[in-house]
Amino acid sequence: MLLSLGWQALAHEPADGSIYGTMAPYTIRTQPRNHEFSSPWTGGFALIAEGDLDQNGGIEIGAMYLNQLFSLKQGDKEVEELGHRIYVTTGYRYWPKPWFSVALTFFSSYSIGSGQIVHNEFASDQIPETSAHVITSYGFDGSVQFEPWHKERYAMIVDLRYSYSITPRPGEDTNFYGAMVGLKYFIQGPDVPPPLRN
Repeated sequence: MLLSLGWQALAHEPADGSIYGTMAPYTIRTQPRNHEFSSPWTGGFALIAEGDLDQNGGIEIGAMYLNQLFSLKQGDKEVEELGHRIYVTTGYRYWPKPWFSVALTFFSSYSIGSGQIVHNEFASDQIPETSAHVITSYGFDGSVQFEPWHKERYAMIVDLRYSYSITPRPGEDTNFYGAMVGLKYFIQGPDVPPPLRN
């Protein structure tokens, strides 16, 4: 009983008007779906804002800088390109347990600069462009998040995500999965000071 009460006190408690901010490094890996290729882990960074609407959860908005690998296969040849992207996500996060939540968000992804080819089997004048060159792409993110530690205004989050693109080029793999471990900060609550939790 005491363990249960202690755990509840150290977890996220959604309430209308509560606002949280999260900063986290983000590591991702492109999923080989249409064809096999070597897919390394690449890095990035995420900023996430969460605003509770009621006791179940609320709106989540994120901005993420990512180094994303795109792999495109045409016939028996492949090209792989590393692109620099900004992801903007908007969706809903639901808290079925005080220490566990799930979210579904819609993303728009924006290209920053030119991509870097890391593997190519095409002739130099016949290289097809991957989505690294696409100015804007779209898709959905699914997230499973855990909050293993919480003290006063601060918490640690572990976030596992999968990103599904709805705008890939034919023969291209762009979906990715990833993880972030970050610091979450309680910014404000509904007409009350932030709770002091031990």
